[in-house]
Amino acid sequence: MSLSPSLLLQSFARAIASARTERGLTVDELAQRTGIAATVVHAMEAGHHAPLLEEMVALAQVLGCEAADLIERTMAGYRSEE
Repeated sequence: MSLSPSLLLQSFARAIASARTERGLTVDELAQRTGIAATVVHAMEAGHHAPLLEEMVALAQVLGCEAADLIERTMAGYRSEE
């Protein structure tokens, strides 16, 4: 299975944005709670920044899930686009 990096990044962007809105958080609130710069969170949600491992763990903690859950959501979205 060959993965398309750009499609994968777009799928991750949708997964993060969806999880954030499900919890009623703004981008700025998510950024503040994770310690990730708001510009980086914006870039992630736009599909322009691949998260570092520590960023993914921080996002998951604030979003009330495991990093594996974010990856699972990303892959489910990716597979639906193939």
